[in-house]
Amino acid sequence: MENLYQKINKFGQSGAEYTSIEYILFDEKNEEIFIVERSETGRIQVYTQNGDYKRTLNYSKDFSDLRIYNFDDETLLIYVDDERSSMIKLFTGTGGQTPIKFVDPERPYMLMSKKDGTISSELNIVIPERYALSHVGENALRLYRLPYNRYHGQDFVIADMSSDTIYKLTKNKELTPLFIRKPPVSSSDPLVVWSSMFITDKFSFLHRATKNKSGSDAATAVSIDTLMHNLSTGEINKVSFVNDDFPSAKWSPAIGVQLHQINVVAGLLQMSRLFNAYEEKRLKGDLEQLVATLHEDDNQIVMIVKFK
Repeated sequence: MENLYQKINKFGQSGAEYTSIEYILFDEKNEEIFIVERSETGRIQVYTQNGDYKRTLNYSKDFSDLRIYNFDDETLLIYVDDERSSMIKLFTGTGGQTPIKFVDPERPYMLMSKKDGTISSELNIVIPERYALSHVGENALRLYRLPYNRYHGQDFVIADMSSDTIYKLTKNKELTPLFIRKPPVSSSDPLVVWSSMFITDKFSFLHRATKNKSGSDAATAVSIDTLMHNLSTGEINKVSFVNDDFPSAKWSPAIGVQLHQINVVAGLLQMSRLFNAYEEKRLKGDLEQLVATLHEDDNQIVMIVKFK
């Protein structure tokens, strides 16, 4: 196993420590780590990559939950969510069969200064109603509605599943619609939401999730498809992906992380799953040879997928 590069533990009550970790972002160029605490503190703690405290970004406590993305050297792209507790009570007597709406601030996407946490601008993305897909049990709902915001080269693709529009946000802060859904998400019954998983220079891969009215647990409450949109012809087809070296395991662009390169996405392969497949002789080719040289407690394997 490779040696541990760095260990950081700053849990505590002082102004230079964090009381919780809700979200972490590493700014590789500036060599800074941003740690979003629970919403009641209204703080983002910033450290060097060695764990030394640098500064605190204070944001509005009206933001009940926060996701952050590395927009540029001086700015964070932030997404304001409401409570993402694993279970919340239903407000209706429908037993969970009707999509439940959540009213958030209408403009949840903003640009925040990395220096002091001030909001420099709000993006013109209006989402007055939020939707959740899956529920567990008779009187509770499990939230499943976070956005698929991805890099597209040096730009961003903002794909909120409660929005009818998928946007591109450039480094010049220009916001352009890429896809507009018709009919709108609010009129779908059962609830169907779309979001963008990955865009190449030839295709866009879309994530389509449908809330099944008959689903009574997490396994059956939502059906998920991958759609491939041909950017030249406009044709849309349902597709699936298989790794030739691991044919029994399906792969989806939603699993990976889109890099700051066009046509390239990265993902992790779990060692326990790979070793089970290796013992059952379900691996082939280079992957089989690689796993044969590793141990089950080694770090996960990084898989780079390039689209031609």
